[in-house]
Amino acid sequence: MIKDNLCRYIWLRFYLFCFVCWLCASLQAQQVGDSITGKVHAIPEVGIKGRRVPPALSATAPLQQMKKTDMERLGVSDVADAVRHFSGVSVKDYGGVGGLKTVSVRSLGAQHTAVSYDGVTVSDCQSGQVDISRFSLDNVSELALSIGQSDNIYQTAKMFASAGALSIETARPDFSDRPFRLLANMKTGSYGLANPSLFYAQKSSNRFS
Repeated sequence: MIKDNLCRYIWLRFYLFCFVCWLCASLQAQQVGDSITGKVHAIPEVGIKGRRVPPALSATAPLQQMKKTDMERLGVSDVADAVRHFSGVSVKDYGGVGGLKTVSVRSLGAQHTAVSYDGVTVSDCQSGQVDISRFSLDNVSELALSIGQSDNIYQTAKMFASAGALSIETARPDFSDRPFRLLANMKTGSYGLANPSLFYAQKSSNRFS
């Protein structure tokens, strides 16, 4: 009886020893390097950055958006021409070149439509109506028009009190190929119209530009 227990104990230790050797060999096999270079290659971390897009489909208030690609496809030259493509919007033009252009939502008047540029509300103390013709589309990445109160809680009281809100977002420079961006533009028209513009962006560090 004692001899049988001793044999079982020896075989048990032998099986345990074989299992530990097999486990160590399998763990060692995970550290085997490349078959060509013989080295273990570590994959670096991958960071994905993107700009948050307002959820137009899940918004509680009607929200319309127009991207930079949509503006180029439509061939619009200023903000007033781009806003005309939104539904429920009327743009009034008071004059020709250099005239006042206002936007109103559902015929409520231009004084009930707020205009924000990068989150800053634009106002006109003289007439109370914002002239959208003075804004250029050269550095604009997105136009968004919300009818009613928007889902964005981080906005001014004037934006909340307005019947509609037109948001203008500028484009961020792309420094993927070079640490600076330079863009020169020249617009000409009838009656001696000349509108030159120069845009320059410089990257100073990974967080500041």
